[in-house]
Order: sequence, then structure tokens, then C-alpha cells
Amino acid sequence: MHIGLSGSDIGINYQLYHGTVLSGTVTGTGTAAGFGVETLAGTYTAVATNAATGCADNMRDSAIVTITPVVIPTVSIVTSLAIRYVQVLR
Repeated sequence: MHIGLSGSDIGINYQLYHGTVLSGTVTGTGTAAGFGVETLAGTYTAVATNAATGCADNMRDSAIVTITPVVIPTVSIVTSLAIRYVQVLR
């Protein structure tokens, strides 16, 4: 699942956390910013840090990633050959 910000500010660095583990960082450009694809289930939160002052603040929203396994069905076809015996009468 791709996780990103709908907008970012120049001079602000953004850190993405999966729980308490740092998962990615992006630098604000004044436009939308993406952290990339995350493949682990869980709650992701972002922290914004001012590059000049070091002041940080938690972003308001979070992203919840749920993994649903894909089931690929398998089909087996078994055939049997029937052999017929014909008795010839004389």
C-alpha cells in the first residue's frame, strides 16, 4: 500500500513510523510527498520536523494497513481410462 502526504512544506522533514519503528523519511517540497509502498500490516503515523529548529510534532492522521492474502485456487483433474474387453464368440 502506498502511503503519502497530500501536501508538504518546504523546510520540513517528514518521518513515517510503523508503530515505534522508523519506516521512511521525505523532505517537504511544497507539494504531495510519498513514503513509498509499505507491505507490513499495522498503523503508520507521521512526524513533521522543522529542519532549521529541530522542533517536531506528530501529524494528526494515521494510515492503517491491512494485509489480505490472495488465495489462488488449484484444480486437479483426474481421468481414468476405461478399457473394454470384447469377447468374441465362435
